[in-house]
Amino acid sequence: MGTKALQAGKTNAAVQLFELQAGYAEIADIEQGHVDVGPGKTPSYTLGINAYNNLAVAYMHKGDYLRARLWCHVALNWDKENKTALYNLGQIAEKLKQWRWPESVTGMYLRTQVGDNGTACALSKMAPGRYQCRSLE
Repeated sequence: MGTKALQAGKTNAAVQLFELQAGYAEIADIEQGHVDVGPGKTPSYTLGINAYNNLAVAYMHKGDYLRARLWCHVALNWDKENKTALYNLGQIAEKLKQWRWPESVTGMYLRTQVGDNGTACALSKMAPGRYQCRSLE
């Protein structure tokens, strides 16, 4: 469903569907015993990798290459040689060659983690050396 939404140009819907896919895949990984989070164990979300790559592609379609890059690295965290994630990173690297860092630290920031939609805040300059961070939630 996420792929069809992406093909129809509905990238926001695709992202939401791929996020659901990732969540359900992680649950399936746990239920099928792919993930053992006990002492000394390293979990492996093998079913989730496809969803992480799908999220990377969806964010690439949105032009959000930094978030796409993040999802590639999530996939590579579980499979260091994942060809799809490595290919996507190459595509993203080409797009990011045009990236220019902002001249100021002010702007919008997003903190994200797997399974989290993120927390956004706006950073604005109040006076020389003084900044204010306002939550955008």
